[in-house]
Amino acid sequence: APTPGARAILGSLVKEKKEKEKEKVDKPVKSARDLLNEHKLMLLRAEKPKLGLGSSKFGTISLDVDPKQKAMVSASHERARAILAAKGGLSKADPNREHKSSNKNKTPESQKRIQKRLSSVLDEENSDENDRNTPNKKARLEVESKPKTVTVFGKEMSMEELEKLRGRSSQNKHLVAEAELEATDKYFEAAEKKDEMEEKMLNTKEMKVKAVTCHVCNYTSFKASELCKKEGHRFKVIETTKRFFSCKDCKKRTFSLTKLPQECCKQCGGSNWVRAGMIGERKGPKLAGETLSIRGGEEKYLGSCTSGGSIDL
Repeated sequence: APTPGARAILGSLVKEKKEKEKEKVDKPVKSARDLLNEHKLMLLRAEKPKLGLGSSKFGTISLDVDPKQKAMVSASHERARAILAAKGGLSKADPNREHKSSNKNKTPESQKRIQKRLSSVLDEENSDENDRNTPNKKARLEVESKPKTVTVFGKEMSMEELEKLRGRSSQNKHLVAEAELEATDKYFEAAEKKDEMEEKMLNTKEMKVKAVTCHVCNYTSFKASELCKKEGHRFKVIETTKRFFSCKDCKKRTFSLTKLPQECCKQCGGSNWVRAGMIGERKGPKLAGETLSIRGGEEKYLGSCTSGGSIDL
């Protein structure tokens, strides 16, 4: 079953989808004529003024200022100069004293600004203290002190209750544990059967089989040779014993239908055979104590890690 958190996410996604569909429905559909008119307005707005628009190809354009405008500009400049001269002119600031905040704060103007800021801060603090005693402020504080609530699937609950619901586990949690135990049991049952079969094959050193024997060629094998089939020899199917052997020198494995193999070892050329099981014994990695080391732990090269060698004492 889906958790409350998953249901809340699904509800929000469905709500967003419905709002998007509503916006698509409410959006007015424009006709082709309206689109063409909007395109024309955009083109008109995109047009920029050009220098020399309307002049002829070989005409001249004067860039001089109009004499009337020039006279007006010069008159305004003269009036500004007269006002500055009446005020005493502009005083040049000392560049060595511009960036010193201590000198700035010592001026009367800066002291007045600092006093205004301090008085405004004190007034705000006093107003805050008065607001706390007012009924509106108390009501606001009461609202803030209330626990936050959220609405989940049409039901209003507090954040603490929502966190408790998130922390709850499923009622069917025990079914998961039972399924895991069942899978573990199946795995180990298959492994046990495999080990039993392996042990049985290791202990099986011979088995009864059917073979073919030819009295003309004097051999016994699992099937007749092509020469016997072509010449039409009379061969007989008999029940014999298949035996397993292992070379004592190189551990090469083979089998034979006679009491001992009649051929030499194909790997080392020896003929020292010993009885063996149907399959070879599985060998894992050797432990540190199983490796014989006459001189103990040795370094393979200078500065290498030494492994604890066993001297079999």
